Amino acid sequence: MNKTGFIKKLEEKLGYDEGKCIIISSVIDDHFIVGVNNKDKIKADLKEKLEIGEEEADRIYNIVSETIAGGIKDKILHPFKKD
Repeated sequence: MNKTGFIKKLEEKLGYDEGKCIIISSVIDDHFIVGVNNKDKIKADLKEKLEIGEEEADRIYNIVSETIAGGIKDKILHPFKKD
């Protein structure tokens, strides 16, 4: 999944506008790896940049993780499928 596709998926799943989804994508890019070690850092950045609470940051983090994992799974199962 390319960056534009990722942002569109976030818009669909989160119900946020493109601007907020771009910010979310940027936070994820800044941390490179979505994982247990970076979870608190990512959530802290999301809370600061989007001015949201802990619960919403956690919801966003979980949706981002699922979206990335789904994209990786699709690439493994369908390596020649175009985005």
